[in-house]
Order: sequence, then structure tokens, then C-alpha cells
Amino acid sequence: MKFAEVPLAEAAGGILAHKLYNAAGKLVFNKGHWLSAADTAVIGALGISRITVARLHAGDLHEDEAAERIGKVVAGANIKLRAPGVGRANLTAAERGVLHIDVPKLELINNIYDGITIATLREFRLVAKNEMVALVKVVPFAVPAARVVDVERSAETGPVLSLRPLLARRVALIVSGTDATRGRLLRAFQAPVRRRIEGWGSQLLPPGVTAHAADAIASAIRAQASAGAELILVASVSAIMDRDDIMPAALLQAGGSITLHGVPVDPGTLLLLGYLGEVPVLGAPGCIKSPKTNVIDWILPRLLTGERLTRANLVSMGHGGLLKDIAERPMPRSATTSPPPPPNPSAPSVPRLTGEVSHQEGGGVECGVPKQYGAVILAAGLSARMGANKVLLPWRDGRPLVAKVAAEFLSAGIAPVLVVTGRDAADVQAALAAFPVQTAHNPDYATGEMLSSVKAGLSALPRALAGAFIQPADMPAITAEVIQTLQAAHEAGWDVAPRYQGRRGHPVLLDAAHWVDMLDLPAGAAPRAALRAGRLRLVEVAAAGVLLDVDTRAAYERVLGDARVTE
Repeated sequence: MKFAEVPLAEAAGGILAHKLYNAAGKLVFNKGHWLSAADTAVIGALGISRITVARLHAGDLHEDEAAERIGKVVAGANIKLRAPGVGRANLTAAERGVLHIDVPKLELINNIYDGITIATLREFRLVAKNEMVALVKVVPFAVPAARVVDVERSAETGPVLSLRPLLARRVALIVSGTDATRGRLLRAFQAPVRRRIEGWGSQLLPPGVTAHAADAIASAIRAQASAGAELILVASVSAIMDRDDIMPAALLQAGGSITLHGVPVDPGTLLLLGYLGEVPVLGAPGCIKSPKTNVIDWILPRLLTGERLTRANLVSMGHGGLLKDIAERPMPRSATTSPPPPPNPSAPSVPRLTGEVSHQEGGGVECGVPKQYGAVILAAGLSARMGANKVLLPWRDGRPLVAKVAAEFLSAGIAPVLVVTGRDAADVQAALAAFPVQTAHNPDYATGEMLSSVKAGLSALPRALAGAFIQPADMPAITAEVIQTLQAAHEAGWDVAPRYQGRRGHPVLLDAAHWVDMLDLPAGAAPRAALRAGRLRLVEVAAAGVLLDVDTRAAYERVLGDARVTE
């Protein structure tokens, strides 16, 4: 490929290298546009005499074809490919499950040629159905076809990415303790274990309670396995301090084997993993009671996919295995042992980053229960003041507004993203065809009430989410950065909204516990009636886009030309 500045008279047939704006700041041609003779005449009328273009050589592949071919060979089991153009191939999860990555092969491919790139989530992360797991991006407008062939040959021995879906397993909980402690221990362990197991789509069997003695625990393990348990958790009155302690001895006495005691993940280093035949048996650490991310969230999802974990799998978790402190630690690393104060909804201009450690910090899967977020994008309106359907109007890059908004949520890692349709439903769905989003139709859209669309969207989302963003589709200046800021500021029991220069904007992050309040609002009510001041946190942001909608043609033109709004 030849990339160079040329006289305008020689530009026809080339690919425009950079976006081109007129004197009023409006986009004339986007980068990547194939220039015709008529296009060069338009450009000449702007007073431009030279322009930078790219020209493909005979042995080159256009960025779109290259990205699609690379995406096809790196995607394995349960990974879907979408190639929306602009040199991208989006890889998404076909099911909810654990992401597996051939990291050495990924690094090899990324080193084949400048501009052939594959960016992925962290290996072994638990991902939602339709969540984006990797992006193939070809940076230049074309690459040598031979280099794409090199990528294809590298993947002949197997794909780079695959996904093991979560399976519906029968999980047993055995609680061991003294006569005086067993009832208290059962109450302490049962509820948090149930939340995790059911949140991952499995079933927690009726718990067993037994004496804290090797023969009693061994008998309980054998009984649960014989009754059909496919995974067994043992939570005890005391931690497992040695390989010869009571719980490991019980597993061996039951006829099982020990894979490892002492996993290099903190909190949770005292965990024990072994097997009774094909049934995994865990000696659970005390942090299993905490909703915060700990070793349980790194190990159980993988076991629930049917993966048999080895000693090598467990010891490799040490890289990135130092997680955040939790209240249940008997010797917390921090000097204070008092719990953090509740958030002050009137004060925080900077969000307080609390809650679960992220996948990036921890290097593994996120806690599968409380920290997954969805989005409801409202695209069902009549556009009465605009005339034309406003959500289908083009953004600066040519994409319909509804597609631009959906793309920001996907870029922020939100899944599922659900778009509520109404007017021109088929056209809206067509505009979203290249994106891994879901749609739900609002049969009452003609009433013009936003509440009916909010209810339609919330009703279609899974109940295991920690919260859902509510976002009108006619606000194209919303950014992934704002979405991630609001997500970081969320704590259970609190709704979150952005504030710009003293004014509240969108999106609103509605805590899952408050969905019922929204769904119970009477017809004709405004959705804001479900946002109560005592539980709404406002987060100051520097993005004017949280306030900018396009209800009218004049508003649309203003947003397109607003210098405060970046791409």
C-alpha cells in the first residue's frame, strides 16, 4: 500500500486518509472513503489542492476483508464473529461462560505485522452472552495478503479464543462444626453460597450439617456424591491450616484425592481443592461468605463449566492473585477495622471507587453475582417534534444515532445492551445489525410515554444484574468514559446519575433492587418518580453530552456542531 499526499487531480480512486470537514465544521467525507472524480470536485470547491490518500497494491487486502478473515480463524467454540467494517471484527460470547485464550498464540499473531492487532479480555474471565470478548483491528487501510495468510497458518493448530459455557450443576454444601456452632455457621454460609451458585445458573441442594470430625465429614461427602451432587463445598468452623488437617483427611478417607491446599490468591489462600472421582470437592475459606471478589469467584465458575482444574491451573493464579481486603479477614491489612461510611449523595463530585476488584486488577473472572450491568436504550418514540425518526438520523461518522449510542455502551463493557423499539422497528433493528445487542418491542409506543418503554426494557433484562443503565437513544454525545465512571461509582442500594455544571443528565444507573419501584409506577407517571433523593448519587462529570438530546432539527444541528462533543 502506498500512503502519501498527492495533488488533488491524482486523488480519484484512492482512499481518503483523514476526516475532511468544511469551514463550518461539518463532516464532508469520512476517513476510509474511496474517492471518486466527483468527490475530488467537491473537495476542490473547499479550496484544497493536495490531499493524503492510500492506494492498494496488487498483493494487498483491504482492512475490512483482512479483519474478517483474521476474526474467522481466531474465533473458536462459542465465539461469534461480527465484522461491521472500518477494519474491525468484533468477537462476542455466544453463551454465558468462561473465556479461554491461547495467550502465546495471541502474542505471536500480534507480532506478525504492524497494524494487525487483536485485543482481548483477560483469560478465564466470566462473560455474559453477547459480551464482546475480543476486537480484531487492522490499523492501516490495507495490509499485505501474505501476512493475513501467516495469521491463518498460525491458527491451524487451534483457535486463539474459545468459551466454555456455564452448566446447570447440582451443588452440595456441607457445614461442619460443634453442636453449639453448627446452626450459626449454617446461617452464615448458606445465603451467600446460594446467591453465588444460583447467580451462576446452578442449583444449591439442601445443605448438610455434620460434626467437625474427619469420619463425619467423609461420610457426608460420600452421601452427597451418591445423591447426585456434581460439586461439593465444605465450610467448617475452623480454617484448613495443613494438608493433614481434618477436612483434607476427610476427603482422603472418603476415597478422594487432593489437588492443592493453599491457592496463591488472597483473600482465599486457605482453600483446598480435590476430587472424589469426577466430582470436585472444595474446602472453602471463610471469605466465601463475602460478596466481594475472592478465590471462590476465580475457581467455581471454571468448575461449573465442567473444567477439571489441575495443580498447574491453580498455582498459575498467583500472578494477579493479590485482591482487595474484605471485612471477613481476621487480620486485615489496613489499620482500620471500621466499615466505610455510606455514600453521601450530596457530596461526591469524584466517585468513590469501592466494591469488587475489577478483572484488570485481579487478572481473572469477576464475581459473577453482583457486578454485571445491563443497559436499556430507549428508541421507541414517535419523534413528533422532529418529524423524521430521530434515532435513525446520521451521526458525524454516518452511523445512525441509535447505533452510536449502542456502540458506546458496548465499548464500556456493558452486556446485555437492550434496545426498545417502537416506531420504524424494522429500520431500527437493521441499523443495529452489526452490533451484539438485543431488542424488545414496546407495543404501547404510540402513547408517547417514556415509562412504557422503560418498563418494556427492564422486563426483558435478566434478574441477576446488579443494575441497568437507562439511556434515551437521541443523546448521541454520551461516551463510554461517562458510562464507566457511573459504573465505578455504583454501590448496592444506590442509583447513580451524572451531573454536568449542576444539572442532572443521562444515563441513569438504576440499582436492581429498585427496578420494582419503576415497574410499579402507574401509567402516565414520569420515570424520574422512581429515583428517590435519599438513594440517588450524583457524580460530577466533565462531559456536556449527558445533557444534549436531539428532539428537534435545530437541536440535532447544534449537537453535531458542538465543539464540546468529541467523537
